Amino acid sequence: MEDVGGEDKEAIAPEVDLLVQARNEAKKRGDYDEANAIATRLCAMGVLVERDAHGTVTWRWQEIRPKKMGRIVRRTGKTSGEALPAECIRSAMATEGFAELVKEGRLSFDPEAYPFEKIIREGFGLADEIPLSKLHCGLLGDSFDSETSCRTAKKKLLRPLGPDQPTRHELNALYDRFICEVVAPHVAACLPSDRILYGQCCVRVQPPAAKPIGVPHCDSHYGHQAGQINFWLPLMDVDGACSLHVESAPGARDYHPLQLQYGECARFYGNRCTHFTVANTTNITRVSLDFRVVPGPVFDPDPEASRGKDGSQRFTVASGGFGKNCSGKAYYRECCWDEERGSYAVL
Repeated sequence: MEDVGGEDKEAIAPEVDLLVQARNEAKKRGDYDEANAIATRLCAMGVLVERDAHGTVTWRWQEIRPKKMGRIVRRTGKTSGEALPAECIRSAMATEGFAELVKEGRLSFDPEAYPFEKIIREGFGLADEIPLSKLHCGLLGDSFDSETSCRTAKKKLLRPLGPDQPTRHELNALYDRFICEVVAPHVAACLPSDRILYGQCCVRVQPPAAKPIGVPHCDSHYGHQAGQINFWLPLMDVDGACSLHVESAPGARDYHPLQLQYGECARFYGNRCTHFTVANTTNITRVSLDFRVVPGPVFDPDPEASRGKDGSQRFTVASGGFGKNCSGKAYYRECCWDEERGSYAVL
């Protein structure tokens, strides 16, 4: 399809208005396949639909016209809806909004409203008088030795948070709500996004140790897509050896520990920025959550780097939040803007 000239753009602007309206109406009634199909058509016309911080939907012409289209992988082995063309994704990643997202930053939340620490404590059965930072003392007691295998200690400590444990289901339900109410609006404030893809929530436990666990890495080394943003949420105050170390920009090599209080969540571009932990030479156990988020405008449903040896996609999308559907191999869930509620909701 040839680029639309100035006069042609003026001529088809009323049609674009109608398509944008039809897309919004489809989303209101929950017909996301229709909404995605219209979004793909708009993108093919060279139109970028945006939402400002007040929730107002607008549109503008893109400089780059899309040519190729794919399909969104919703469940393992299945497809549903239309994927954004690759050139649309590249265009969105070139915006100031995405450039802002990949900068190191942080967001704050109310620990009373989102009691991650309380759920974890109850799951561990930790006595009230023992702080979470002394988890290794409360659960491992005299059997713990920082000179021995830290991996063995971690395995014992994480046992109550297995995928089939009640605590894990409660944590996942809170995680879904946290994404919709805190993370999605934070992301959309930088890069307007009606749709947010979010990965599994990982619980990390790092007791005192003489050696570090893991190696310095970027998430792209493991096949994660370029539009992915990392969030790291410690369940206690952290700094120095008990924190995560990151570089501020790809290749900067200015490695530094994240300094955070409980109630703060770090955002960084872990896909391209090297991050790692060092030997936890403190006397506290760090408990943290981490997860990855991809704004809809930059989500690639089938990146080549994420395919397995058989060509199938390793990071697929499933419907329902993790609180209701934590089984299966699908990595992503999604939340979308709900016009009636005026908020994001799990699709």
